[in-house]
Amino acid sequence: MMHRRSRAVIAAALAGAMTFASHGLAAAFEPMTVIVPPTPPQKLQPSAPWDPNAIPGIRIEENGALVTGPLDSRRVYIPLDKPIVPKPLVGLWVGKRGLCASAPAEAEGMLPPDGVLRITGTEMLGRVRMTVVNTFVPLPSSFTLEMLQSGRRLVLPSHRYRDVQKVLVIHTLPDGRRDYAEIGVTPDARVLELHGRNGRETAFRCGK
Repeated sequence: MMHRRSRAVIAAALAGAMTFASHGLAAAFEPMTVIVPPTPPQKLQPSAPWDPNAIPGIRIEENGALVTGPLDSRRVYIPLDKPIVPKPLVGLWVGKRGLCASAPAEAEGMLPPDGVLRITGTEMLGRVRMTVVNTFVPLPSSFTLEMLQSGRRLVLPSHRYRDVQKVLVIHTLPDGRRDYAEIGVTPDARVLELHGRNGRETAFRCGK
């Protein structure tokens, strides 16, 4: 059961943050911030490498909500019922604009050249193939503290979120391990920012 102080902290955060910014690059990449007190230390049980809870940098609550970010600025995501990649994120992306000319359309399933990232509806193809197995969206502004504390499993219908510009995905790597990435685009869908455990990268869209 959540302590009264914890409820107050989360309630205050929700009251001040349950809106989304709507202008500029930062608006596209910063989901609603919620302050969530750290959970008390627990004895860790051995877990399989594909267990999302075993992925460093994220924590999945019993209700399905995913929490990430530094202790004083947690970001909360809610799972979708299917592992999709929204349409604004799909395309050919390059670290340097000049690479578009040397990045012709690749045969389906083939890895692109260095410096190029190809995102499809189910995969991210870069240095390695990354298959999306879970998709989460930033905590909707319609969610209330009561909904988060209800104890019910939280899940959203994927067909309503096919056009969102920010998600967090859990993906598999070729060796079977899982990892995560926060992916977002600017309002014009021309610039992509990918944030994972190893840092933040920016890419530019090739083509229209």
